[in-house]
Amino acid sequence: MYDEKKTVIGFMTDNIYSDFAKEIASSIVRALPQNRNIRLIMIAGMKNESEDVMDNKYCYDLVYNSIYRLTEMCKLDGLIITMGSKRIEDIYSDTRAVDIFKDIPKVYISSYFDDEITVNYNNETGIREALNCLVNVNGFSKICMLGGREDHRDSNERKRIFMKCLEENRITFQEKNYERTDMSSKCHEAARRLLDNNPDAEAIFCVNDDVAKGLYEVMGKRGLVPGKDIYVFGFDNTHSASEMLPSLTSIGSDADAIGQKAVKLLFDKMSGKKVRSVVLPTRLYGRDSFTYRMYEYTTLEMVNVDKAFIYRMFDDCFYRYRGDRPDRTAINLRRLFFEFISRMLYAMKKKYMDVEEFEEIGRMIDIFFDNGAMEYTDASKLIASIEKLQGSVNGIQKSIAANVMNNRLFLRMKDRAIKAQWNTRIKEKTIYAEIRRNMQDFLVETMDFQNEEEEALNNVVKNFGKLGLRNAAFYMYESTVEYKYGKKASFPGLIRLKCVTKGGELFVMSRDRQECPVSSIFLREELSPLCKGFVAFPIFYCQYIYGILVCELTADMIGNGEYVAGQLGRVIYNNVKH
Repeated sequence: MYDEKKTVIGFMTDNIYSDFAKEIASSIVRALPQNRNIRLIMIAGMKNESEDVMDNKYCYDLVYNSIYRLTEMCKLDGLIITMGSKRIEDIYSDTRAVDIFKDIPKVYISSYFDDEITVNYNNETGIREALNCLVNVNGFSKICMLGGREDHRDSNERKRIFMKCLEENRITFQEKNYERTDMSSKCHEAARRLLDNNPDAEAIFCVNDDVAKGLYEVMGKRGLVPGKDIYVFGFDNTHSASEMLPSLTSIGSDADAIGQKAVKLLFDKMSGKKVRSVVLPTRLYGRDSFTYRMYEYTTLEMVNVDKAFIYRMFDDCFYRYRGDRPDRTAINLRRLFFEFISRMLYAMKKKYMDVEEFEEIGRMIDIFFDNGAMEYTDASKLIASIEKLQGSVNGIQKSIAANVMNNRLFLRMKDRAIKAQWNTRIKEKTIYAEIRRNMQDFLVETMDFQNEEEEALNNVVKNFGKLGLRNAAFYMYESTVEYKYGKKASFPGLIRLKCVTKGGELFVMSRDRQECPVSSIFLREELSPLCKGFVAFPIFYCQYIYGILVCELTADMIGNGEYVAGQLGRVIYNNVKH
């Protein structure tokens, strides 16, 4: 019934919707050691921006954040946490952060504790690189910043470095050049004030990529285009930065992804090794909102088919591939890229490519993209690099006939990159539409108010599969838990596993197999062993908490799990007596 040998790692963050949290979760999953009996559990709540008890959103967030009780009640072998001490103490009713998880090996990300192991960004290297380019290359002097919260150490540090770099470049910082935000995309008011106070702004630094989203929306309503009217750059270099229109230039790690480094430190710590806190260097990743190139393609490197040059190009374009832990049977994309690019450069050097070589290189390019190469980059960056390389090759080799084959291969690479980007967007829209359609089917079958309570709840379980959750578990408390505002949530020690889905197939638990301690819910053997990670959502409506929804940890479920759990709670509320 339980897999006691399984290692359960908790990932605790304070805003499930932030791009930063999603990025960390993804990098942690990729970094988990292969062939180990490990299960990652994401436990994420909502950010309380208000403290008004009359505010519905504030009350909703309080009840939702009861999910954090799982970190106290469940068996966790290790923890990765992206919260500062004040936020932790707010959640756990002023209990000192250092005391809450004192017996669990843990690593903090983007947090500052004197006696804990942390992984943080070196904020200065990337910010300095960006400002030096803006001032010394572009000649800008009117540079502003959308900052973060006063209680957030990184946001304060980034402001301090921003001001310091301006001063070093003999640019006077004025208070009107800076506005604080809540560090979310809902920073429209702050963005409007900044633009109103600085109509001549040439560049704006956003404390993170989420804030840049809000700025983009405000700029769009004013007819301003990032990268054309005002240069914009963010921080964290999340996937969403490359998906924004125009794509967002952002500062990110110049080494391993921050989540991957945290996983390595945590497992070293759990195995008894001595570990130290780490500060990761950062760099600026240029995109459409702020044109910036990290390196040039030199004629000598291309003519000599320099190995280091080709790998440098791969590392710059497919920067998310570094530190990844692909399955041992997976294609080595870095090596494959070197193989077909080197062959194309050799053909340029020889001034000839036969049909067999052309077809073989084309086949390798298809294998490269078919095996997920675009997961590690963004289309605009890759296409720009391909076009630059293609232009350089054509500039070196003047014979049009000799370059026909190479140009067709370059075109093939660009087409595959564009097609991959387009397919991703179609897939996202399809998934969203499917979730809404599945929910409608589920609601139609379960909104039956004629049945007795037990029969109605059995009907909810019987139709759980209609939600379309591929790998999930539905837990319910024996009795409804009522959340008392202003008090710590009190949960029973036992819970019932009503049903699970594996690969989309529903399995309903018999009564005698349902009950288990809350502490062991992530050790149940019924959870799909094919999933490396899960994310937990509270099932509640108003102040009534009914159970826990555990879903496979995917980007789709991080984005839509709260909605599914919320609708499930609404259905239960309408079918039980309070």
